[in-house]
Amino acid sequence: MFLRPTVQMYKKWIAHPDIPAPAQGVRLASLLQSCMIKRTYVSKVQGKPILDAIPIAHSQQAICTFTGDEKTVYNDLSKEAKRKFMRVNKRTGKMEWNWR
Repeated sequence: MFLRPTVQMYKKWIAHPDIPAPAQGVRLASLLQSCMIKRTYVSKVQGKPILDAIPIAHSQQAICTFTGDEKTVYNDLSKEAKRKFMRVNKRTGKMEWNWR
């Protein structure tokens, strides 16, 4: 069986308002524990220290210029994503993730 956490699962089993905060923390920790692998600096991968096994990171930056139509589509998609996933905190006025 594969673990497939979704937003709906998170809302129902972890962030539901009827679940007390300590239980939410325990459930979230349990979910994260099942997804993550704990490694330490002395851990070994194929007999070598883990720090020697981590590949060097490479990055490239590409700068692209949008046409007028592309810019319009991008702005529309960006606004829709912000509307769905972000909200303004009424107390602080800052943008935050919309988890509920």
